[in-house]
Amino acid sequence: MVRFFDGYLSVFAEGKEVERFFNLCIRRDIELWDIARQDKGYILKMNAEDFFQVKDICKKTGCRLKILKRQGAPFWWKKQKQHRLFLAGPFFCILLLWMLSGCLWSVEIEGNYQLSRDILMDFLQEQGVHYGMPLQNIPITEIKTGLREDYEEINWVSVSVEGTVLKIRMKENDVWSQEREELPGLNLISTVDGTIDDILIREGVALVKKGDEVKKGDVLIEGKIPIPDENGEIKRIEYCQADGDIWIRTEIPIEESLILSHVEKEYSGEEKEKLFLEVGGHKLGLDIGKIPYEEYDIPEERKAISLLGEIQLPFTVCRRIYREYTSVNTSYSREEGEKILEERLSKIIEALEKKGVQIIEKNVKIVANSVSLSLDGSITILQLHNQQSAAEAE
Repeated sequence: MVRFFDGYLSVFAEGKEVERFFNLCIRRDIELWDIARQDKGYILKMNAEDFFQVKDICKKTGCRLKILKRQGAPFWWKKQKQHRLFLAGPFFCILLLWMLSGCLWSVEIEGNYQLSRDILMDFLQEQGVHYGMPLQNIPITEIKTGLREDYEEINWVSVSVEGTVLKIRMKENDVWSQEREELPGLNLISTVDGTIDDILIREGVALVKKGDEVKKGDVLIEGKIPIPDENGEIKRIEYCQADGDIWIRTEIPIEESLILSHVEKEYSGEEKEKLFLEVGGHKLGLDIGKIPYEEYDIPEERKAISLLGEIQLPFTVCRRIYREYTSVNTSYSREEGEKILEERLSKIIEALEKKGVQIIEKNVKIVANSVSLSLDGSITILQLHNQQSAAEAE
C-alpha cells in the first residue's frame, strides 16, 4: 500500500554486469522486487524516487534502464488532470441532492372527502407553501391552526414533514350523517322498478309487502312510527331512520352489438423511443428525430425519481414508445363474434355479482344478420335495498 501511494516503476534492465548492478543497489538500501529474467535482461520494480539515484550505478556497471510502466497514486493523479472536472461531477451531484433534500417536493393529503385537493392546495399557497421551498420554512403550526379555523368540515388534523414530503392527515365531520339525524324522518326508497321478493323490517313502517310491484322512487319503509293511545287513536308520531332488508326482483335489459367487419392493428415490431424529463409540468425532451411511421401507438411510462426511496425529487422520467402498425381490414367469423359477445355478457354478470346482486335468470339470445351480431334479452336479478345500499346509491 505504501508503494502505491509513493509511486513505483516497472523497469527493464540490460547490460554486461546486471548482477553487479543489483548488488550495488542492495548495498545502498535501494529496494528492488519482482525481479524476473526476460530475453537479454531483467524486468524489475523499484520506487520512483530511487530511479534517479541509480544513475551512477548504471555508469559503473554499464547497465541501461528503460521504464516500462509507471504505477501508483502520483502517476494516476497526473493522468487525471484533464479529467478533474469530470471527477468532481459526482461530488457536485451529491451536493445538489443534499441541497434538494432540504426542500419541499411533494404534498400528500389523506382523509379529505368533502374538501377537494385543489381547495386545500390553494389554502397552502395562501400560507406561503410552495414546491421547492426550504423545509424549515414550512409554517406547520399555522397550517394546522388555519385548517381548523377556516374549514368547519375538519374536526382533527395532523401536519408533519417526512423526508421532502408535507403530509396532511385529517378527519372530517360526518356532515351527511348529521343532516340525516336532523331530518324529521328518513324513508327507505326503491332505486329500481321491480317486484318485492322478500322483506325484513328493523325500524320504521313497511309500506309494501311481498309480491307488490314498485317503481323507482317509491317509499318502501317509512321513517315515522304512529304511537296509538289506549283507544287506538294516534296520540303522537315518532320519527326514525327507516331500516330493513328488502329484496326486489327486477330485470336488467341487455343490448350488445358487434360489427363483424372491423380494422385490426398489425404490428411490424418496429419501434422508436423518446425520453422526457418532466420538471414542474414542463417536459425536456431527448428528441430522436421525426417518427418514420404512418400509423403508430404511443404508450407512455412515467416514473418519479426519489433518493433512497424516501426523498422525492421534482423530476419525473417519461418514456414514450412509438410502435408501428398497419391497419388491416378483416372480419370476425360467426363463432368468433359469438365468443366475444359471450365474454361481454360474462363481464356484465361479474360486475353485478361484485355488487352483491343475485342472478336469478338469464334470458339472452344472439341474433345475427349479414353485417353484425347482437346480444338481446334481459337478466333477472334480486337486488338488496337497505340503508347501506341507499347511501351507496346517493
